[in-house]
Amino acid sequence: MAKGRPKLLTQDEIALMEELYFQERMSVRKVADALHVSHMTVWRAICEIAPAGSLLD
Repeated sequence: MAKGRPKLLTQDEIALMEELYFQERMSVRKVADALHVSHMTVWRAICEIAPAGSLLD
């Protein structure tokens, strides 16, 4: 049984977020608006996905 707060993004939404941010080059705020979540939710998800240091490029 999972403990803590449930995730805001489903796996489908995470896949869409990856496509919009990494392939379509949308800003974090625009991706957040499209998914109806805060920009920090998107940023945290991106930081979990991207290898360390790759977001600085």
